[in-house]
Amino acid sequence: MRVGLRISVATARGAARAVPHLLALLARHGATATFYFDLGPDRWHRLLPGREVGDRAAAALAMVRDAGCEAGVYGWDAARWPQRTAPGDAPWIETALTRACEAFERLAGEPPRTHAAPGWHSSRHALRLTQRLGFLYAADTRGRHPYMPVCEAEPVLCPQLPTSLPTLDEAAAQARQDDAHAPVLAASAARPGEDLVFALRAELGATSFAPAFERLLAAWRGENREVVALRAIFETLEPARLPRHVVLLRGAAAHAGPCAAQGDPFLA
Repeated sequence: MRVGLRISVATARGAARAVPHLLALLARHGATATFYFDLGPDRWHRLLPGREVGDRAAAALAMVRDAGCEAGVYGWDAARWPQRTAPGDAPWIETALTRACEAFERLAGEPPRTHAAPGWHSSRHALRLTQRLGFLYAADTRGRHPYMPVCEAEPVLCPQLPTSLPTLDEAAAQARQDDAHAPVLAASAARPGEDLVFALRAELGATSFAPAFERLLAAWRGENREVVALRAIFETLEPARLPRHVVLLRGAAAHAGPCAAQGDPFLA
């Protein structure tokens, strides 16, 4: 029983401060994770609008690698990504993902092998690019189990490892902030024996939700659930044998706009 940990890093502060904190926390609990970096403009910082996260991410990428964790790309310009993918702005999406891959390779010395869409916002063209740009797998959607995506009747040959558990900010709608781990644990307990995927925003996991996240890691360890990078789950899969599912747009609590989600089996 494993939980794949998908950690998004969308700001320069997250790269510089949250990543070291989270790596230390993961080490204490014998866990690893996949860290997804937005290396584009940091539009969340009021004093330095537009400064690229990549300026601060090189050290964080090296720390992730040295800790035995995995790194990937989190779209590009995460603040604008939802608005650009919603209408299907294909030229912007292609330029953005190409820039993300180039920035990652420049900083890490190798091309990225996995992608996560900011806020689970995606489109047919964005999914198509996960195949064209050579990602081994992507974590762009919400869902129940790994699958091969079909969007608007177009098959995409890049497996999706969807987020299958609620996030801490979603769980906080049901419990106090420090107890936000409880609904997540209940959701994982309802699916014994299954590999699951949990998503965390680095900037929240190292600050306001830090107590809940540490309780979550401790509880999973006590339940003998191994918390791993998504690559560890992907490596147990046979992509050619994964079921094909349509990708739908659905609302998700605590996230603006529709999210890409695993729908019914294709042609079922």
